[in-house]
Amino acid sequence: MIDRVYSKYPEWFSAPLFRKDVIDVIDSKIQENASANPQITLQSKGRPSGPYESLTDRSKRRITSDIRKDFTPDQLLDATSTSLWTSHEPKKAKIVKAVSLSSPNTLRKLDNAILRKETTMAQYSAEEALALIIDLYLGIEAYRTLRQGALHHGFDLYPSYHEVLKAKSQTYPLNIFVNEMECSVRLQEILDLTAKRILMTYEEDILKKVSKFTIVSKYGMDGSTGYSKYKQRSEEEIDEDNLFLISFIPIRLEGVSEEKTIVIWTNPRPSSTRLCRPIKLLFKKETTELIKVEAGLLEKEVDALTDSSIRLYDLNFRVSHKMFFSMIDGKVMQVIGNIKSSQVCVICQAKPTEMNDLNRVQNREINHEMLKYGLSPLHAYIRFYECILLISYRLDFKKWRASGDNRRKLEEEKKRVQRELRTELGLIVDIPCPGGSGTSNDGNSARRFFDEYEISSRITRVDSTLLKRLGVILKVINTNFEIDSEKFNQYAQETAQLYVEKYPWFYMPKSMHQILIHGGDVISYLLVPIGSLSEEAQETRNKDNKRLRIYHTRKTSRISGNEDLMHGLLASSDPCIVGLRKEPKTNKSSSFSSEVLSLLKEYTWQDEEL
Repeated sequence: MIDRVYSKYPEWFSAPLFRKDVIDVIDSKIQENASANPQITLQSKGRPSGPYESLTDRSKRRITSDIRKDFTPDQLLDATSTSLWTSHEPKKAKIVKAVSLSSPNTLRKLDNAILRKETTMAQYSAEEALALIIDLYLGIEAYRTLRQGALHHGFDLYPSYHEVLKAKSQTYPLNIFVNEMECSVRLQEILDLTAKRILMTYEEDILKKVSKFTIVSKYGMDGSTGYSKYKQRSEEEIDEDNLFLISFIPIRLEGVSEEKTIVIWTNPRPSSTRLCRPIKLLFKKETTELIKVEAGLLEKEVDALTDSSIRLYDLNFRVSHKMFFSMIDGKVMQVIGNIKSSQVCVICQAKPTEMNDLNRVQNREINHEMLKYGLSPLHAYIRFYECILLISYRLDFKKWRASGDNRRKLEEEKKRVQRELRTELGLIVDIPCPGGSGTSNDGNSARRFFDEYEISSRITRVDSTLLKRLGVILKVINTNFEIDSEKFNQYAQETAQLYVEKYPWFYMPKSMHQILIHGGDVISYLLVPIGSLSEEAQETRNKDNKRLRIYHTRKTSRISGNEDLMHGLLASSDPCIVGLRKEPKTNKSSSFSSEVLSLLKEYTWQDEEL
């Protein structure tokens, strides 16, 4: 080696230290030492080699190049697997054996699994897991199966159900009264908890800027039927087939900042069940006596309400409450107003035979106390829909009552309208539901009927202009935007006049009369958009009640079942949990027409995406 360097670079060795004869002497000494010590290996080039594990990939390839030339890949894999077994590393041996026997698709999956393993995973929080359980309607065993399946594949995504139960318990008020017939919470306590949970969704910096809070809510009651009966012992007779529910929904959170009232939070879906909070559930049939008793008890609790005192972020907050008793249907409104007939207007007490006399009803004295209960926007769709159908069936003889030969004509026309609406619009009209729980006429059918007013007019032979105007009014009162009461009142009066001109022989239904004649008065009386006060959420909540009672309550006793039902309703409507739940898909394809927008206050919608 020294000879080669000397011959190639002679100028380097011009110094006395590197004379040729001196170098020869040094080289001979090195050879003698190597002969005397065979364990010392002389390398002709490069730095000394370390352990194989510490070498670079390039060095490893250089060292194993001869082995790779002499053996095939399968032989190398078998040798590696066997060597690992003898070295007491069975896991590595199995992996190598699996690689040698796997297809390219399996190897690709293994590679993806390794990449996922290397990716940082964030576990669900207990609150997020609870929101997932509610969205997917999971039971205890279903959640545990899901969690064990993820753990089996190496993913610790979900917290234990014990942790979920801790998070769920935070959604309950302190005191829940329960017996075999009912389960209830105090209104003050559920309002305190709801106020705190809403404030918890905001950062400390935002809350510090507000000096006083007010939560605006709506509340009401409704009965439903069709619940399952269980074989459980009881000391008293209980009507399990019927459930009477009292609940409330927070609509918005207002605050005073710099002497200005601002809206901090708004319920994006005030007609949805997502924030429908239970107050009391009672297994009794909805009767006039029950409505009077429960409405009286509820009004006393509302009158006795005090501000909620909340400790949050080491700060004290006070929240006042403003509540509207608007989540009620016509039956409850009739009982509260002490109106004996269901066909008499609860506001002006006009009878059916008087409602087409517009001059007379417009000059009647009204009960201003009844204006605070709203207009029942959800049921208005169905009542308007049924009114048009009844007019259509009677157009051949144009009388309010049908008897004798007119009854036969009515049935023939009814079958024709049912058949054509089913064929052209897919609507099932006036078909009784199983069990005697109403008919097939529902809100969705009514919406489609008025949206397709031209087709509906052709089939029913009812004036298309009237159908269009009624559809506009229904859309306006079901929006969450503020309505111009003066413009609405004028538009409604003109629609009422058109109705009377076209069909004076058919008495205007009570629900239509209240909206067309008194709608402007109700809108100007209330401080909240009439659509936000709809009873739709409580009506829809009946489906949740039935599902929760069947699949998510204990059947060991009525007390435990009622308690579980209340817990399920509280957890699914908690503001913090609702904020973590998946947003439902909404149909944004339908926009408001110019006629609808003309009846709204411009500043409430001009900056909104409608």
